[in-house]
Amino acid sequence: GRMQAALEALEALQELVEDVDNARDLMAAGGFAEVKGLLAAEEPRLQAGAAWVLGTAAQNDEALQSHLCSAEVDVMPGLARLFREAAPAEVRAKALYAASALQRSHALGRRQFELAGGVHALVDALAGEAAASKLRLKSLTLLADLLAAAAGEEE
Repeated sequence: GRMQAALEALEALQELVEDVDNARDLMAAGGFAEVKGLLAAEEPRLQAGAAWVLGTAAQNDEALQSHLCSAEVDVMPGLARLFREAAPAEVRAKALYAASALQRSHALGRRQFELAGGVHALVDALAGEAAASKLRLKSLTLLADLLAAAAGEEE
């Protein structure tokens, strides 16, 4: 049905945006606003797929990080909401992946993460996760990255 088609489309899109030229083409076409909308979908698999596309696109490109953090697209609040809420672990992991990608070596992404309540959400997630979980490790890694970035900005 339509759900399966949407999931397959997201998977194909995620593979396409691994190539930075494709990701920039999608940016030029305004396609990331559509992907952002899926962060608020009722279906957790759509939320996870959308976060995965956003994280993959943002991973290695400052122009894409800036675009996804821009006022027009502004994906960080939606991502932060997903790992703040009691979403399924897969959704929280993909949202965390995208939030991490958006702020890696990117001051605006870090600022937006803080404004979206991301740090508090991370601490809450850590408190609620089992000790050995992948999500806990990702949360700790992101907190360490934020601390290192903040220390670098102080110098």
